[in-house]
Parts: sequence; structure tokens; C-alpha cells
Amino acid sequence: MNCATFDEDGICYSGGANGGIHVWDQKQELGLVLKAHAGEVTAITCNQGILVSTGKDDMLSVFNVNQGEFEYLR
Repeated sequence: MNCATFDEDGICYSGGANGGIHVWDQKQELGLVLKAHAGEVTAITCNQGILVSTGKDDMLSVFNVNQGEFEYLR
């Protein structure tokens, strides 16, 4: 894992070398992996239901996080 952030509900999001964003619940169990980048995830943040990451692919990925559902916005 290269980076991590928490949302307001205590869900942890970590960025991996595989280009995925790993979503961890409050029991520290992996819930799912979002495919976000072709290369490593280099930074990640979550605020007010918006999850944003950057990667070595020089792209920005934006997800709307709504009660456990994820909508890719960009």
C-alpha cells in the first residue's frame, strides 16, 4: 500500500501498487477493490462522500461514495 485515507464514517481507503483502491471496513476487513489507475496509486483523499486519487498513470480518478456504493465520476 502506498497511501491511505479515512472517510467520515471510519472507512479506510488505501492505494496500492496494483492501481487499485482497497476499501476496508471498521473491522479491518477488505470489502472490495476499485480499479482506479493503470499504474501505482500515489495519493488518495476522501471528503464529504467524494473519493479522489492520483496515480503514476498521470490520471485523476474521482468516485462518489454513497453508503457503500461507488460511482466512478472521472
